[in-house]
Order: sequence, then C-alpha cells, then structure tokens
Amino acid sequence: MSRVRIAEDEQQHKRLNQVEGLLQRADHVIADADQLSRESPQQVEKLCMGGCCSRHPRSTHKFGKQIATILQEVKHLKEDGDFSDVACKPPLPSATKRPSEPTVGLESYVNQVWSSLQKEQVGVIGINGLGGIGKTTLLNQINNKFHDTTHDYRVIWAVASQDRPIER
Repeated sequence: MSRVRIAEDEQQHKRLNQVEGLLQRADHVIADADQLSRESPQQVEKLCMGGCCSRHPRSTHKFGKQIATILQEVKHLKEDGDFSDVACKPPLPSATKRPSEPTVGLESYVNQVWSSLQKEQVGVIGINGLGGIGKTTLLNQINNKFHDTTHDYRVIWAVASQDRPIER
C-alpha cells in the first residue's frame, strides 16, 4: 500500500484498476478476519481439555473452515498482488476549461452543436459568422462541456483571423 500512496500523493499518479480491485478484495478479507477475531474468545471457551477437544464440534469445525477460507484468500491476494506498476500518470484532460459567461439566447445553439457532436459520424464542426454574434461564447460553452464529461475526443481550438484570407 505504501507504493500506491507514494505514487498517488507524491507523484500525482492514478492507481491502476487492478490495484484498486486487489485493495478492495483485501479490505473485505480484513473485515472478515476482524469479525473472526472478535468471535475467537467465544470459540476458545467452547474448548475443553486444554484446547484439545471441543464441547461443540460442529461450531468449532465451522469456525476452523472460516479461518481456512480467509487464509486461502490471503494466499490468493499475495499471489495476485505482485505488481511491477501500481499507478500511472493520469490522462491529460481533453479540453482546458475556458472562462465563459452565462449565455443569453444561445442555449438552443449549444444544445444543437452538442447533440451533433455526439453523433458518431460527426468529427469536426466549423462555426463562422459576423463578429460579435457569440461564436466564441458558443465554443467556450461546448469546450467546457467536453471538459466536464468523459469522452475520447480532443478539442483543438483554431482561430481564423479576418486579416488572413483563407484560400482554397
């Protein structure tokens, strides 16, 4: 666990899913072992003749099987828990959050562009128009939606200035 903490705290890495799963399994085993540990004094009281035989053999046998099961789970955890890497660098965000002001009257355009981008066959959207009509504000809103959601896209922000004519 110390390797995971170092990777997460000092190196700002994200723990691997396999490591997370193993740690969750370990937490369950620890909880089960703690429960058996709390029950053990009662089980010892059920023994007689210096602990050689039990006054309640069925109960003692069941308790022994529970201990054996936990030991088997610990063995599996140790076998499964040999990781060369426990964490990796988190993925870079696909979009950098941009400052944007609340929109007035652009919500329908934001929703229209966003729903178009959700279609599998759409990969690029171009927006053009006269200066001051809200193109940048619209794109800021779309960009921030990308920032706030999980997806496989990358946002590339390109600006074509009025001073530079675009030729074919």
